[in-house]
Amino acid sequence: ESSMLCSYASMSLQHGAVREAVRAFQEAAAAAACAGRGERSRTGAEPPGAARALEVGARALLEAGCFQEAAELAGQSAKRWRVAGCPAEQGAMLNVVACIHLQAVNTKEGREALQGSAASPAARAARGHRA
Repeated sequence: ESSMLCSYASMSLQHGAVREAVRAFQEAAAAAACAGRGERSRTGAEPPGAARALEVGARALLEAGCFQEAAELAGQSAKRWRVAGCPAEQGAMLNVVACIHLQAVNTKEGREALQGSAASPAARAARGHRA
């Protein structure tokens, strides 16, 4: 189910339906988390499927030039990687968030967009990573 939702999200993104793509990537992560419940009960760690679905979404949005949405999903992915016990992957996603925000600061449009997203979970995650 998760891979089908990721495919649907990618098609939505290709057709310009950015919010629909974000929602579908988030649903893919939720489906992956549900599918991995048995593994979590056996191992105690969350399987990486949900984090990976959000990472795929963040990278697809980044490639499409949807920076604010990409930062949002990258921040969510970083949280999931942390819960899964994967600090390297968590750090990689936090770096994506930080790079998006740093790039945005270098343009007038980016600064204006960041002012509206400063309270977002991704922005908080980026600030926490730099601290």
